[in-house]
Amino acid sequence: MQRKRRLYCHFILLAGVLLSNWVTADTEEGSPLWELGVGVAALSQAHYFGAADNRALMLPVPYFKYRGKVLRADREGIRARLFTSERLSLGITGSGSFGADSDDDEARRGMPDLDVLGEFGPNLRVDLVDSDNLHLQLQLPIRAAFSFGDKLGEYQGWTSNPRLVASMHADGWDYETSFGPIFSDQNYHAYMYDVAPEFSLPERPEYTASSGYTALRMGFNMSRYLGKNLHINGFLRYFNLQGAENADSPLFRREHNYWAGVTVSWVLQRSRQTVDNGD
Repeated sequence: MQRKRRLYCHFILLAGVLLSNWVTADTEEGSPLWELGVGVAALSQAHYFGAADNRALMLPVPYFKYRGKVLRADREGIRARLFTSERLSLGITGSGSFGADSDDDEARRGMPDLDVLGEFGPNLRVDLVDSDNLHLQLQLPIRAAFSFGDKLGEYQGWTSNPRLVASMHADGWDYETSFGPIFSDQNYHAYMYDVAPEFSLPERPEYTASSGYTALRMGFNMSRYLGKNLHINGFLRYFNLQGAENADSPLFRREHNYWAGVTVSWVLQRSRQTVDNGD
């Protein structure tokens, strides 16, 4: 039952992560209010920031876009726009990371498993450049983290990743790059780096995490349509953990982590109603 629940949580999170990386080319006439399809995704991710071991997943996933004035599901994830002006917008967004069996992680062997971690919170966006060739935006998200395992929705602290995000369209491809630091509180770091006395070993001493700097995050995403309905997407995220606050934890094994993924999706249906791209 626990494995089935974890697999279900992985599926939901994978769908959300991929929604946050899909980029769709808008037509000059406007975009459909919604699009619906199916796809398959392959993804590799470190068990946690600073982990030496990775996990790989391949799952069928839904493809969904909705371009409402308040609720949207698009290249920036599933979000609710609370406020918008010519240069500023405030919304609610989500992110997360997959869980890991501690038996599959050398550093955590014998410790409790890491559950799926979902993150939700406000994100302030500031448009710095908005031209036909380049869209440059400053994003200031802060998110509360909740784990989904035996206890559904257990609070695990907060994290923030202020970043610059640049996107452009060229030769049929949509490109997006992002760059910025990650900061987290003690609870968030404790979920990854704490070693309780009952799990301490000579090579894994007791440890209590601190709040502060987590990592430097750099991301790259590219996608395009092949024909009208076939959509492909690939993304790479690099995390530099040099100088991280909890580098002294015995669970901290690497200063460099990578996440990567590829999706192939087929759009099955679109709404006849369209929305203006400026909305």
